[in-house]
Amino acid sequence: MRNIVLFICSLSLFIACNRTHEKVIASVYDETLTISDLQAMVPEFDLQSDSIEIQSHYIDTWIQKQVLLQEAKEYLSRKEQNFDQELKEYHQSLLIFAYENKKSNDLLKKEISENELRQYYEDHKTEFEMRKNIVKINYIKFPIDFKQAETAKKLLFLDNRSEKDQKKLENLCNNFAQNMYMKNKWLLFEDILKEIPINAYNQEHYLQQNRNIELRDTSSIYLIKIIDFKINETYFPFDVVKDNIKEIMLNHRRQELLKQIRKEAFEKAKKQHAIEINIH
Repeated sequence: MRNIVLFICSLSLFIACNRTHEKVIASVYDETLTISDLQAMVPEFDLQSDSIEIQSHYIDTWIQKQVLLQEAKEYLSRKEQNFDQELKEYHQSLLIFAYENKKSNDLLKKEISENELRQYYEDHKTEFEMRKNIVKINYIKFPIDFKQAETAKKLLFLDNRSEKDQKKLENLCNNFAQNMYMKNKWLLFEDILKEIPINAYNQEHYLQQNRNIELRDTSSIYLIKIIDFKINETYFPFDVVKDNIKEIMLNHRRQELLKQIRKEAFEKAKKQHAIEINIH
């Protein structure tokens, strides 16, 4: 290691003085390593700016690789060293994958209407059985010393907020809230429990018994309004699984396209009399 470091230092001086000659940095058996070799393997390698430790790491890695390669050549027979068939098959697989992927993406109709998504949902509803509780909530988290917590609580817990009350609440949230969620979307109740210190040993009972909730810990005030909930004997709402349904339908279309692409390629080859089978 010390020899490599000293060599790199002297090499840096050499290159600074004479860039027209490229010197060998390291050698193992009959293999040699030059600056251009390193830069080809590691494009970000820079002898002038990289530290001695970084340069030594690259060189040590190359040396270790060459040592093991030499051992492998000596230990394995010529037949065991021959990977031509495996490389050929791997290359062919990559080509076919790239072709099928590009052509299927070019042909894939990615627009799926709302009606198609809903129809799939209704036809496959048993696939969306809900084994977890979901909720729609409004939630605000304020610092424990927030002076207008009572005002915010009254505004949040209103069943029908006027436009004026809504603006007041938004103003308080935007200026003082540590966190908030005011969207009309379904969420997993278990995810809510990770954010809010609710002790709900029986989630179903808790959801059935609570609508407006105020909690406090040593640093924060939590205000939660449960707007709606569904427990685990029902199905996930369409809005929750809509994106998943789209991915499922696109994947089905892609699989059908792949079958079509393969069939058309085979029929084309047959039509051109490009296929010959000689078993006997």
